[in-house]
Amino acid sequence: MLKAIFCIMRFLNWGEKSWEEVIEKVLTQPKHKDLLVKKSKLPDLPPEFQFRYGDGDGQIANYGLALEDGTGIHVKEYDDFYKIHWDQKDPNVDPLGHLIHDSPQWIVIGAVGALVADELFLKGKYRKKAVNTISDFINSFF
Repeated sequence: MLKAIFCIMRFLNWGEKSWEEVIEKVLTQPKHKDLLVKKSKLPDLPPEFQFRYGDGDGQIANYGLALEDGTGIHVKEYDDFYKIHWDQKDPNVDPLGHLIHDSPQWIVIGAVGALVADELFLKGKYRKKAVNTISDFINSFF
């Protein structure tokens, strides 16, 4: 554990680097393993990185870069540093693959949400109203 902390600290304190060097370093790590880099050690984020949505982790914003092989670089921007990792599937290239391989928690959240909505609106006290509204809509075409 101590060795890992020293590696991270060395990475945080290196001299100014290019984004190409950071991406090269990130790609040597296991997927989803964040590397922390002080903003002061990097030039501005290149325009090739596109804004994207991501899990809330206290970050200011999320950015991504799709790579030629379909993987993607994910950058989380904070006040003084970036957290950077790579994803197995870039969400702009393969959204379903990204959901399955990189964000499977959202599948569970979506399934639970669908079950709750079904219980509240179709089997609960609103079921009769929902069924009548749908029936009226279909009948209006005949």
